[in-house]
Amino acid sequence: MKTLLQPKVLIPLILSVALIVALLAFTDVKKVVTLIEGFQKIYLLWFLLLMVAYEAVRGAQWYFLLRALDIRVPVRTQIFAFAGGEVTKSVPTTSLAWPFPSSSPSRSTSACSKSAGSAPSWRSGFRAARAPRWAPC
Repeated sequence: MKTLLQPKVLIPLILSVALIVALLAFTDVKKVVTLIEGFQKIYLLWFLLLMVAYEAVRGAQWYFLLRALDIRVPVRTQIFAFAGGEVTKSVPTTSLAWPFPSSSPSRSTSACSKSAGSAPSWRSGFRAARAPRWAPC
């Protein structure tokens, strides 16, 4: 409960609710409710089926890419890494998912941390990744 009352959680929640209320203030609420009630649930089913198929194809591409690069990782680990990457692409997080430039001079820059973090060096036997020559590391 204490974490829910922190400003980093409370402020976005209040702004989101205020935005929804402001948008509904300019519309006919009865018409919005009628449209929501009239939504055909078969469309939602088709959407979910197509999204599952899309993610399955992308997961297969990920699997075959790792095989082509001769990176041998257990399938469960591949699925977990792929699913985690897909989720963090669309979840609004801050610096937890993407290495943004830091205001602290002691931290590495975005180019350095991306190049070092994206190389498969820690289990696959590749040499450690180096930042590109143009990177300010």
